[in-house]
Amino acid sequence: MNILKVGVVILSALVIISTGFAIVSQTTNINLREEISSIESDLETLRFELNSTKNLLQERTEELNNTISFIRIYLKADGKFYSASDTQSTADSKYSLAGDYYDTDEWDSAIQYYSDAMAYYSNAGQKYRDAAALYENAKNYTNDTIYKNLCDALYNMCMSASQLMYYMYEAAEYMKSACQYYKNGDFATGGDMVDKANSRITLHDEEVENYNNYLTEYKNILINLS
Repeated sequence: MNILKVGVVILSALVIISTGFAIVSQTTNINLREEISSIESDLETLRFELNSTKNLLQERTEELNNTISFIRIYLKADGKFYSASDTQSTADSKYSLAGDYYDTDEWDSAIQYYSDAMAYYSNAGQKYRDAAALYENAKNYTNDTIYKNLCDALYNMCMSASQLMYYMYEAAEYMKSACQYYKNGDFATGGDMVDKANSRITLHDEEVENYNNYLTEYKNILINLS
């Protein structure tokens, strides 16, 4: 009888211990699940912050690359523009010298200098067009309205300057022909060539007004940048 009671007591103790373990285990599991959930939430937050940082870094890197590209292309365009201006200056000098020889009826010398002027005007015109293309390309690497407008003004200046070179090339070509006709004694046809040259000079002078308007626009944009 006493043994039976002891067994009952032992069984009761085991039940209590088992129940206690179950409660402790359940509580531990709940705490672990909460801790895991918290860790997962923190990880998700870290992933979001990491992605945000990564995206921001990519945006900044793209902005930096675009800025570098803009400056590089813009400076290259400027180099072409100033080279074109130098070539134009040489062309104008050759044309002026040709005119001096024309005035003194030195036809061979005039023909030579008009030929030289044609070559330089052609070269200058191409350089202006190359510069215009670069200014147009530079616009693709900036979102700044002022810089876009600056490139537009320079593009228009270069295209106008290229047109000026074309008119001067034709004027030199007609004057060269006039000198050749005068040299051969054909003054009537030579006079016709001079008239055609003068018509190109007129067109040139009209285009100068357009160029000056673009130049004024360019200067106004620079004032806003300063």
